Amino acid sequence: MRPKLVHDVLTFDGRTHEVDMKHVEKTYTAWGFVDRVLIEGETAKTATLALTSWKKQYKERFEAAK
Repeated sequence: MRPKLVHDVLTFDGRTHEVDMKHVEKTYTAWGFVDRVLIEGETAKTATLALTSWKKQYKERFEAAK
């Protein structure tokens, strides 16, 4: 199955990104490249939780750079 693209995901720094959402059986995983860095969230039971996890990983990666 092809990942579904989620448009305009807003992050803590005010940027928006396109994030791919992978749905396998009953789980979701959000992932995407930002500034040539792969950001991948934890596997979750819902798409919303998967995006929340992706945003958390994004923040951990890029907050220190600010």
